[in-house]
Amino acid sequence: MLRVWNTSGEEFPVHREELQDVAGLKLRLRAQYGFPLCLQQLLHGSLCLENASELPLFADLQLVLLAISAGSCEAVQELVAYAALKGHVRVARLLLEAGADKDSMDREGMTALNSASWAGDVDMVRFLLAAGCNKDLRDGSGLTALSRACSRGHAEVVKLLVQAQADPNLPDAYDGMTALSHASASGQVEVAKFLLAAGADKDASDRRFGLTALIRAASKGQVEIAGLLVEAGAKLDLRSKSGMTALGYASSEGHSAVVCLLLQAGASMDLRDYCGRTLLGYAASEGHLEIVHLLLEAGVDKNARDCLDGMTALSHASSKGHRQIVHALSAGVGVGRRTIAG
Repeated sequence: MLRVWNTSGEEFPVHREELQDVAGLKLRLRAQYGFPLCLQQLLHGSLCLENASELPLFADLQLVLLAISAGSCEAVQELVAYAALKGHVRVARLLLEAGADKDSMDREGMTALNSASWAGDVDMVRFLLAAGCNKDLRDGSGLTALSRACSRGHAEVVKLLVQAQADPNLPDAYDGMTALSHASASGQVEVAKFLLAAGADKDASDRRFGLTALIRAASKGQVEIAGLLVEAGAKLDLRSKSGMTALGYASSEGHSAVVCLLLQAGASMDLRDYCGRTLLGYAASEGHLEIVHLLLEAGVDKNARDCLDGMTALSHASSKGHRQIVHALSAGVGVGRRTIAG
C-alpha cells in the first residue's frame, strides 16, 4: 500500500499492485480520487518524481496540485476529452478551479460543454452551465452544444440547454442546420416536440441545401416527426435549393407513409423541381410502385412531361424496366395497395 498525502495532511491510500511507475500512480489517483493528471506533482521527500520514475516499494509521497495557465493545452485536452466526455465532474471542477479555460477547444475541436452534450451527460452539462460555459459556442465542426444533443436524442440535455437560454434557432456555422433540423433528420421525436414547444422556427432552412426540418424528416422517412411539424403548421411546399419539396423528397426516396401524410395535409402534387421533373416522374423512375399508386389516386396528372427532356412518368418507368409501374400508369389507379386515407 502506498500512502499519498496532500499539503493539508489528508491521506489518499493507493494499492501498489500493478503499479510500476509514477505515470501509473497518477492515473490511479485520477481514477480513485479525481485528481487531474496535468495538475499532479508527486514528491518523495524533496525530490520531484518524473512520470517515468519507478515507484519506491515503501514510501510516503506528497501530492501537490499545480495551478495552470488558462490556455494550457494539456488542461483543455483533459477537461474536454476526459472529464466532460466521460462524466468526471470532480476532475472538471478541479481543472476549472486551477485555471483551465472552460470554453477552449481540444485537439479535435470540441469544447467541454459540446462534448458533454454529445455524450448526454446531464450532471456534467448542469455543472458546466453553472460554471458559466458559453451555451451557444460553436465547436470546430461548427456545431453548438444544442445541435450535438439534438442529433443524438438527449432530451434531458436539450431541456437543460434551452432552459439555460441556449438559442434553439442558432444555425450551425458551416451548413446552417438548426437544432430542430438535427432532431428531424435523426428521428428524435421527444426532442422535436420540446423544441417546437420552445418556439423553434419550424420553417428554417439550412444554407447549404436549403432543407427545412420537414424536408429532412420527409427525406429520411421520419413520419412521426413529419406529423409533428405538419401539426405545428410547418409550410408544406417550401423548396430546397434543387427545387424539391418535402413531398418530392418522400416520393423520390420511397417513403409511402410520409407521402400519405403530406397528401392528406394538402401538399401540392404539381410542383416540379428546378430541373422540371415531376413527383410522379421521380417515383416511377425509382421504382416506388406504392407511391405511384398514391399519387395516381390523389389525382396527379400521369401524362405530365418533364420540362427539359419531355419524359413522362411512363417513359421513366419503361426506361428503368419497372414493369408493374408501367402497368399501373397504363391502367390508371391500381388496386390492392395503400390508400391516401391509410
